[in-house]
Amino acid sequence: IYNYGVKGIFEDINKEHTLPQELYMVNNFSLEFNSDGTITSFDTFVYGKNEDGKEESYLITFDKNKSKNITLILNGYAGPTYNVDMLVEPLVKTVSVIPIKQKVSEWNENQYGLVYYGKRNWGYDTNGIINIDKDGKEYSPEVATSEIIGYTVSIFIPRKEKMITPARYNLIGDPNWSKPSTTQNQVNSNEKKNELKNTKEQFYLSKEVGFKLNVTDKALGSTFYSLSKTMDGEKTWTVINNDPFSGTIGSASGIVFIDDKLGFLGAVNPSGNEGALYRTDDGGTSFKKVNFTPHIVKLDNGQSLSPFDSPGMPYEEDGVFNLLMGQGSDGDYNGNSSVLYQSKDKGQTWEYIKEVKNS
Repeated sequence: IYNYGVKGIFEDINKEHTLPQELYMVNNFSLEFNSDGTITSFDTFVYGKNEDGKEESYLITFDKNKSKNITLILNGYAGPTYNVDMLVEPLVKTVSVIPIKQKVSEWNENQYGLVYYGKRNWGYDTNGIINIDKDGKEYSPEVATSEIIGYTVSIFIPRKEKMITPARYNLIGDPNWSKPSTTQNQVNSNEKKNELKNTKEQFYLSKEVGFKLNVTDKALGSTFYSLSKTMDGEKTWTVINNDPFSGTIGSASGIVFIDDKLGFLGAVNPSGNEGALYRTDDGGTSFKKVNFTPHIVKLDNGQSLSPFDSPGMPYEEDGVFNLLMGQGSDGDYNGNSSVLYQSKDKGQTWEYIKEVKNS
């Protein structure tokens, strides 16, 4: 990783299978490496459109202890949203300017980790934040005068994040990846253009019908929202809920509507280490927090742990609702894996199904 960053990983894959030029993550990119720079493992689940405009997805894994090869599993279900907050390109560019070897030498450990969740909102918490420009010059803010938002790449010591703060790098400037993509394939289809409007703060059921979270206030690292709806393709918006999160602190992490009545909102606390899911069955007029039975795991030392506390957004497949529950910004259990929950009553109750390795 010291010599090739993560760019080398994607270059190696492209030698065997050509990936789309513009890739998006489903969840995150997680990697571990030794003190000499040798990459020991990495996992990610990405998707994009190839040169023919066909959608493809790739579950990418590598474990040096199991094989010398990178495993590439094609076209699993990715639940694609084409959210620009989940672009892979900022990961590659940011890692290329981070002085990784110099940074980890300060810690004097045998193994290190790197994780990327896409664009993140850190609120006003400057702990561990390092702004870095394309020339590698670092700017560490002491006080945040506005919310810290960026495509963050974190370098950390596995299983010691609570004791030693990760280095959280944000590449500053005005990068092209912050702008919505308008490739020719997307321009040719109104529906495909419409897909690009779906972000963590707005969702469209069709060209005419959409929902949008509006920022109403900010205080002490928290953002507060109202929820609006359009029925005429954005010509007019009507506020249908003045406080859909019921005063919950933090920030929005997602919005999805299955139909014009059933929908879900995601929230994350200011530190990013824990989240919540809210459900409506009256078109957004009211929301209730969804409860999950925690999945308990046992460590080798006999201790019990409940690391999965950050729900993603639900998606429907063959009448069953699926949801990946992650570990948040402080996750380090089993390579920062996730767990799959399923619901057979349209998201009212959820059942743990299995652990999923970074997917």
